[in-house]
Amino acid sequence: MATHTFLFTYSVSPFRSNYERDADVIRSRIARLDGRHGWTKLEDVETAFKGTLSLFESTQEGKRNEAEREIKEILSSVFDDEYPSHKFWINVALLVNGLTDIQEFRL
Repeated sequence: MATHTFLFTYSVSPFRSNYERDADVIRSRIARLDGRHGWTKLEDVETAFKGTLSLFESTQEGKRNEAEREIKEILSSVFDDEYPSHKFWINVALLVNGLTDIQEFRL
């Protein structure tokens, strides 16, 4: 196991314009992840977090996949029956120390 620091930024996009208020709720829920799961929200950048990830995979590709899975799992916790994931895209750009290149993915 290796511990890696990370930085990620995200954007929340509603599938339809009438979901914009719901998207604001999702943005607020993501912001409230500050201090949980080892994540710290950056003070002056509204949609960015830093923290640490414990990665167990041995290859670069395995670690990249593991990091993406962990971020997706935590971000998925902001959805529920009232605000389901099928109403939104969450686009993420993730940089993990020790791994090559930026990862971009979508929930």
